[in-house]
Amino acid sequence: MKAARILVSLFLLVPLAGLVACESSPEQSPAGDHQIDAVLDEYASARAEVLSALSKTRGIDLGGDETLARAAARHALDLAERREATHLGTDGSSPRTRLAEMGFATSSAREFLFQIQGEPADLGASAARSWLAPLEGNGVLSEPANRAGVAFAPTADGGYVGVLLLAQR
Repeated sequence: MKAARILVSLFLLVPLAGLVACESSPEQSPAGDHQIDAVLDEYASARAEVLSALSKTRGIDLGGDETLARAAARHALDLAERREATHLGTDGSSPRTRLAEMGFATSSAREFLFQIQGEPADLGASAARSWLAPLEGNGVLSEPANRAGVAFAPTADGGYVGVLLLAQR
Protein backbone atom coordinates (compact mmCIF):
# COMPACT_ATOMS: atom_id res chain seq x y z
CA MET A 1 0.00 0.00 0.00
CA LYS A 2 2.88 2.37 0.80
CA ALA A 3 4.36 1.82 -2.69
CA ALA A 4 0.98 2.59 -4.23
CA ARG A 5 0.78 5.87 -2.31
CA ILE A 6 4.27 6.79 -3.51
CA LEU A 7 3.32 6.06 -7.12
CA VAL A 8 0.07 7.97 -6.77
CA SER A 9 1.89 10.95 -5.29
CA LEU A 10 4.11 11.02 -8.37
CA PHE A 11 1.09 10.94 -10.66
CA LEU A 12 0.94 14.47 -12.01
CA LEU A 13 -1.93 15.93 -14.00
CA VAL A 14 -1.26 19.23 -15.72
CA PRO A 15 -3.15 20.54 -18.73
CA LEU A 16 -0.85 21.82 -21.45
CA ALA A 17 -2.68 25.14 -21.68
CA GLY A 18 -1.64 26.02 -18.13
CA LEU A 19 2.09 25.64 -18.63
CA VAL A 20 4.56 28.42 -19.34
CA ALA A 21 8.12 27.78 -20.46
CA CYS A 22 10.87 28.81 -18.08
CA GLU A 23 12.78 31.96 -19.06
CA SER A 24 16.12 30.72 -17.68
CA SER A 25 18.92 29.66 -19.98
CA PRO A 26 19.09 25.99 -20.93
CA GLU A 27 21.32 23.75 -18.83
CA GLN A 28 21.67 21.14 -21.58
CA SER A 29 20.35 20.13 -24.97
CA PRO A 30 17.34 17.85 -25.32
CA ALA A 31 17.91 14.18 -26.12
CA GLY A 32 19.09 13.36 -29.63
CA ASP A 33 17.29 11.16 -32.15
CA HIS A 34 19.57 8.16 -31.46
CA GLN A 35 18.79 8.27 -27.72
CA ILE A 36 15.06 8.63 -28.41
CA ASP A 37 15.11 5.71 -30.86
CA ALA A 38 17.03 3.57 -28.36
CA VAL A 39 14.56 3.99 -25.46
CA LEU A 40 11.54 3.60 -27.72
CA ASP A 41 12.96 0.31 -29.02
CA GLU A 42 14.20 -0.96 -25.65
CA TYR A 43 10.86 -0.44 -23.90
CA ALA A 44 8.58 -1.27 -26.86
CA SER A 45 6.78 -4.09 -25.01
CA ALA A 46 6.17 -1.94 -21.90
CA ARG A 47 4.86 0.84 -24.13
CA ALA A 48 2.52 -1.56 -25.94
CA GLU A 49 1.26 -2.88 -22.61
CA VAL A 50 0.40 0.62 -21.41
CA LEU A 51 -1.40 1.50 -24.66
CA SER A 52 -3.37 -1.75 -24.52
CA ALA A 53 -4.39 -1.17 -20.88
CA LEU A 54 -5.39 2.43 -21.66
CA SER A 55 -7.53 1.35 -24.63
CA LYS A 56 -9.18 -1.45 -22.68
CA THR A 57 -9.92 0.67 -19.60
CA ARG A 58 -11.16 3.65 -21.59
CA GLY A 59 -13.22 1.44 -23.89
CA ILE A 60 -11.81 2.94 -27.10
CA ASP A 61 -9.01 2.08 -29.48
CA LEU A 62 -6.51 4.65 -28.28
CA GLY A 63 -4.11 4.67 -31.20
CA GLY A 64 -0.43 4.97 -30.49
CA ASP A 65 1.20 7.92 -32.20
CA GLU A 66 4.90 7.90 -33.08
CA THR A 67 5.21 11.69 -32.85
CA LEU A 68 3.70 11.71 -29.36
CA ALA A 69 5.95 8.79 -28.36
CA ARG A 70 9.05 10.66 -29.54
CA ALA A 71 8.06 13.79 -27.58
CA ALA A 72 7.42 11.59 -24.52
CA ALA A 73 10.81 9.87 -24.94
CA ARG A 74 12.62 13.21 -25.21
CA HIS A 75 11.16 14.31 -21.90
CA ALA A 76 11.58 10.91 -20.20
CA LEU A 77 15.30 10.96 -21.02
CA ASP A 78 15.59 14.48 -19.64
CA LEU A 79 13.76 13.57 -16.42
CA ALA A 80 15.74 10.35 -15.95
CA GLU A 81 19.03 12.21 -16.20
CA ARG A 82 18.13 14.80 -13.59
CA ARG A 83 15.87 12.58 -11.45
CA GLU A 84 13.04 15.11 -11.21
CA ALA A 85 9.31 14.99 -11.82
CA THR A 86 8.43 18.18 -13.65
CA HIS A 87 6.70 19.10 -16.88
CA LEU A 88 9.40 21.63 -17.81
CA GLY A 89 12.51 20.45 -19.62
CA THR A 90 16.01 21.54 -18.72
CA ASP A 91 15.99 23.50 -21.97
CA GLY A 92 12.91 25.42 -20.78
CA SER A 93 10.54 23.45 -23.00
CA SER A 94 6.95 22.76 -22.01
CA PRO A 95 4.90 19.78 -23.21
CA ARG A 96 3.31 22.05 -25.84
CA THR A 97 6.75 23.17 -27.05
CA ARG A 98 8.03 19.60 -27.31
CA LEU A 99 4.94 18.53 -29.25
CA ALA A 100 5.25 21.48 -31.64
CA GLU A 101 8.96 20.80 -32.18
CA MET A 102 8.10 17.20 -33.07
CA GLY A 103 5.49 18.40 -35.56
CA PHE A 104 2.33 17.52 -33.62
CA ALA A 105 -0.19 20.36 -33.80
CA THR A 106 -3.01 20.18 -31.26
CA SER A 107 -4.70 22.40 -28.75
CA SER A 108 -5.89 19.50 -26.62
CA ALA A 109 -3.15 17.41 -25.04
CA ARG A 110 -2.01 16.43 -21.55
CA GLU A 111 1.18 15.00 -20.13
CA PHE A 112 1.33 12.51 -17.26
CA LEU A 113 4.47 11.39 -15.43
CA PHE A 114 5.47 8.13 -13.73
CA GLN A 115 8.51 7.40 -11.61
CA ILE A 116 9.48 4.22 -9.80
CA GLN A 117 12.59 3.18 -7.92
CA GLY A 118 14.03 -0.28 -8.37
CA GLU A 119 13.33 -2.88 -11.00
CA PRO A 120 9.60 -3.58 -11.24
CA ALA A 121 8.53 -7.08 -12.21
CA ASP A 122 6.71 -5.55 -15.18
CA LEU A 123 7.36 -1.91 -16.03
CA GLY A 124 4.39 -1.55 -18.40
CA ALA A 125 1.90 -3.02 -15.92
CA SER A 126 3.28 -0.91 -13.06
CA ALA A 127 2.95 2.30 -15.07
CA ALA A 128 -0.53 1.36 -16.33
CA ARG A 129 -1.73 0.68 -12.76
CA SER A 130 -0.43 4.07 -11.65
CA TRP A 131 -1.83 6.02 -14.60
CA LEU A 132 -5.18 4.19 -14.46
CA ALA A 133 -5.64 4.39 -10.69
CA PRO A 134 -9.33 4.86 -9.84
CA LEU A 135 -8.85 8.33 -8.39
CA GLU A 136 -11.42 11.09 -8.57
CA GLY A 137 -10.55 13.44 -11.40
CA ASN A 138 -8.01 11.07 -13.00
CA GLY A 139 -7.28 12.83 -16.31
CA VAL A 140 -5.91 9.67 -17.93
CA LEU A 141 -9.40 8.20 -17.63
CA SER A 142 -11.32 11.33 -18.60
CA GLU A 143 -9.14 13.21 -21.10
CA PRO A 144 -10.97 13.36 -24.45
CA ALA A 145 -8.06 11.90 -26.41
CA ASN A 146 -7.84 9.55 -29.36
CA ARG A 147 -4.03 9.42 -29.66
CA ALA A 148 -1.38 8.45 -27.14
CA GLY A 149 2.37 8.33 -26.87
CA VAL A 150 4.30 6.72 -24.05
CA ALA A 151 8.00 6.32 -23.31
CA PHE A 152 10.24 5.12 -20.51
CA ALA A 153 13.85 5.88 -19.61
CA PRO A 154 16.09 4.35 -16.93
CA THR A 155 17.58 6.46 -14.15
CA ALA A 156 21.21 6.12 -13.11
CA ASP A 157 20.21 4.58 -9.77
CA GLY A 158 18.14 1.74 -11.23
CA GLY A 159 14.70 3.32 -11.38
CA TYR A 160 12.53 4.40 -14.29
CA VAL A 161 10.72 7.48 -15.50
CA GLY A 162 7.71 7.29 -17.77
CA VAL A 163 5.93 9.98 -19.76
CA LEU A 164 2.45 9.56 -21.20
CA LEU A 165 1.03 12.08 -23.66
CA LEU A 166 -2.69 12.01 -24.53
CA ALA A 167 -3.99 14.16 -27.38
CA GLN A 168 -6.91 14.72 -29.67
CA ARG A 169 -6.17 14.86 -33.38
